[in-house]
Amino acid sequence: MRSKQRVQGKFVSCSGFRKVICQPGGRYELIVVDQNGCPVSHLTEWYRLRKMPGCDGTRRTYLSFLLPFFSYLLQQGVAWNDEPTRLRCAVKEFLLDDASCRVKRDTDLDGYRIDLTSASPLAQSSLRVLLAAIRDFYAVMIEAGLYAYTNPMCSDLLQRWKREHLKSLENSGAPDHAGIRKETWQETHQRPTAYFRPRRGNVWKPNSALTSKSIQEQLATDLTWMVQHAPTQRDRLVLMLLRETGARLSEILGLTAGGYRKAKDPYQAYVTNKGSYGREEKLIRFSQPIEAALVRYVRTERAKLDPQERKRLSQLEDTDPIFLTRRGTPYNRDAFYHHWRRLFAARPSQKDESSKVPLPDLIFTAHDIRHLRATEWLVWINQRYANNPSKRQSLRRVVQRRMGWRNPLTILCYDHSSTEREEEEAFAEFQREKEKEATRLSSVVVQATQDHAPAHRQEAASRSIIQPIQADLAFWEDKG
Repeated sequence: MRSKQRVQGKFVSCSGFRKVICQPGGRYELIVVDQNGCPVSHLTEWYRLRKMPGCDGTRRTYLSFLLPFFSYLLQQGVAWNDEPTRLRCAVKEFLLDDASCRVKRDTDLDGYRIDLTSASPLAQSSLRVLLAAIRDFYAVMIEAGLYAYTNPMCSDLLQRWKREHLKSLENSGAPDHAGIRKETWQETHQRPTAYFRPRRGNVWKPNSALTSKSIQEQLATDLTWMVQHAPTQRDRLVLMLLRETGARLSEILGLTAGGYRKAKDPYQAYVTNKGSYGREEKLIRFSQPIEAALVRYVRTERAKLDPQERKRLSQLEDTDPIFLTRRGTPYNRDAFYHHWRRLFAARPSQKDESSKVPLPDLIFTAHDIRHLRATEWLVWINQRYANNPSKRQSLRRVVQRRMGWRNPLTILCYDHSSTEREEEEAFAEFQREKEKEATRLSSVVVQATQDHAPAHRQEAASRSIIQPIQADLAFWEDKG
C-alpha cells in the first residue's frame, strides 16, 4: 500500500521501488528494482542514457518522480512501451487516483488541463516536474530506438500547429535583439505542445516577509552562527559562498576544478547555471577570505577524502568536483541538507532586545540565502542612488548578471515584493495610531463622565464604553 504525503514540495511515494547504487566503472551507475528485487529495466536504462540536457541533479529529480508513475503502471498491468493512446489513459488515471488532480478535457486545444485539489500531495511546481519527467523519459527512449511510437506526452496536433506557425512567422529565425522578428522567442515558446498541461499559476515572487529589515537581520545572524559552528571546512565554505555570491545551492555544490581554472582569476569561478544544459557559463565572484578558505580546504580536508590524495587544485582534472563527501563521492544536495538540518536545529534562540522575550524561530532554507543576498543588493542600490537613475539602472543590470536571471522581469518581482512589504508596514503603523487615538478618546470621555456625573451614573457610563472594547478583545481570547 502506498502512502502519499507532502514533504517540502516533493511528492513522496512508498511505491516499493528501490534504487541500488552500483560500483564505479560499471555499465550502470544505478539499478532500479521492484518490491520483489527484480530490476526495472526501462527505468535503469533511461537513467543510463539520460545525460543531457541539464545537470545530474535534474536526472535524479526526474527519477524520483518517475518511480511512483511506473509503479502505478505495474500495478495496473500497463506496459511502459504500450501505444500512446493507452499510456495517455494511464497518465490520466494516475493523475486522478494518485495525484488527486482535477483533469479536464481542453475544449480549445488538444489534450487535457490539470488543476490541483486540496487533497493533492503535489505542489504546483512538483506537478510540472512530474509531467516533464514522464515526457523526458519517452523522449530519451524514442531517441535510443527503444520506444516505437511518438511521445505520448506530446500532442501531435499542437506540434503540427506550432511547426506551421513557425513557417508562417516573419523572420522566424532572427534573435530578439535584431528587432525584425514578428514575435519574441518567449512568445513562441509559450505555444503549448504538451498533451497534459497544468493550469498556469501566479507569477513567482519572493516572500515579502523576507524583505523585512528585522527578518533580514535575524536571518543574517543565524547564518553567521551557522558559518562559525559548521563542523567541517566544506560546509563552512559552502555557506560562505551561498552568503556572498547569491548563487544557487546546486551551482555551488557543482563547482569543479575546471570551472575554477576557467575563470583565470583566484577570486572567480564558472559554475553551471540553471538552464545552461550542464555548461559552466555563469561567473561567480568571491572575496579573498573565501579564496583562502577554498585553497585550505583543498589542501587539507579534501586531500584526505580524495582517492588519490591530491593536495593542489593544479593536480585535479577539470571534471573533478571541489566538494567531496566522506566516501570521496561528489557532495550533493541530499548530503548537504543532512548536515544543514542538524546545524540548523542547533541554532540558539534569539531574544527581543527591548523585552528580552525569545523570538519565534525563523525557518529558512539554503535557497532563501539567495533571496536575502538579492534583496540586500537591491535595497542598498535604491537607497544609495535614489537620485541617480542611470547609476541605479547600471548596478541593477550587474545584479541581474550576478544572480544569473535569464528573464529580465525577475528583478521587478523583488521591487513589487518590497513595495508590498512597505505598504503593509505603513498600514500597520496607521492602524496602531488609530488604536492609540481611540484609546485616548475613551479615556477622555470616561474622565469627563466621572467629573460631572453621580457615582452610579459614572459607573454605568464606564460600562457602556468598556463593554464594546471588551467584546472586541474577546475575539483574541484562547477558547481552549
